[in-house]
Amino acid sequence: MNELELQLPTLEYKKSAEDFKGEFFENQETVINGSALFDQMEYEQWLIHNTNNQEGNIVNNNWVPATTFFAVRKNDLKIVGMIDIRHNLKNDFLAQYGGHIGFSV
Repeated sequence: MNELELQLPTLEYKKSAEDFKGEFFENQETVINGSALFDQMEYEQWLIHNTNNQEGNIVNNNWVPATTFFAVRKNDLKIVGMIDIRHNLKNDFLAQYGGHIGFSV
């Protein structure tokens, strides 16, 4: 059985994360839902952005604090998904459509 675990993104996951993103783009997927804009940024820039999203006083004014995790397959450390857990819904779009959780696999 392939067990998964949620891991906070770090530099050690850079290659696996870029492979994950590449699979989306290779399949003409242009948006990676629940990725905190990973589809629009280079990995190191995204790590800073992602860390800032966890802090209520640093998060972008148009969004809400959130924590993004990788879903990592334990036997080979491959990223097979992402989940973005939003700490509140004080955003019209999220309150009406997005909800507390965004994800991609």
